[in-house]
Amino acid sequence: MKKIMFFIFSSLIFAKNIDTKTSVINTLNINANIIANLTIVNNGMEFNDIPLASDAVAFTNVNINGSVGSQNTVTVQIPKTVPMRDGEKTMILNLSSEKTEKIILDENGQAKINIKGVLHAADTTVIGDYTGTFDISVKYD
Repeated sequence: MKKIMFFIFSSLIFAKNIDTKTSVINTLNINANIIANLTIVNNGMEFNDIPLASDAVAFTNVNINGSVGSQNTVTVQIPKTVPMRDGEKTMILNLSSEKTEKIILDENGQAKINIKGVLHAADTTVIGDYTGTFDISVKYD
């Protein structure tokens, strides 16, 4: 009983020290900058006729278009290898790019990268017309 009375008494004392009529109001600013979606334009990658037991190299230029005037940084990702097929036959295309780090869009919201493709036609490669596709992803950082 003494404990209950002490609790009630101490609650009343501390309650007197709390002023529930005082409040603080502050205004927070909110900003949002809407920018253009990224787009990718390229011409594909074409190899000429490739003799057996040789390597072939082809390039494609990729144009990236984004928001004008912001000089945003983007990251581009391409696969390192891509299977190319002719029916059940497969050969591997090796890809690389000269820009492996983040890319800064220019004042027009544009950037270019070159992608290099290397095909190795071994002397055991089955003759055929091989095709394939690969995805390029570009995202704002």
